[in-house]
Amino acid sequence: MHAIKDSRPDISLRFRLAGEMWQNNHLKLLDVSEKGVVLNDAHLNKLIYIRDLSKVMQFELDEAFQQYQPNFHYSVKPIESIK
Repeated sequence: MHAIKDSRPDISLRFRLAGEMWQNNHLKLLDVSEKGVVLNDAHLNKLIYIRDLSKVMQFELDEAFQQYQPNFHYSVKPIESIK
């Protein structure tokens, strides 16, 4: 997320948290820190805070970035399953 914010601030993303549905709109990444991320939903004119990134189950980008293709749902592996 730092790379997107720093090098491609034009990219928006959508995500799905554990137990929830997908966000309706693509969101701009405003801030990334050890406390989580802040995203802007320009359509609803509101900020969205994700404080626990381990709850993100899937994401998609609206533009290609590195190895990620636009409008493709990527699953996020929990940290404990990465070894």
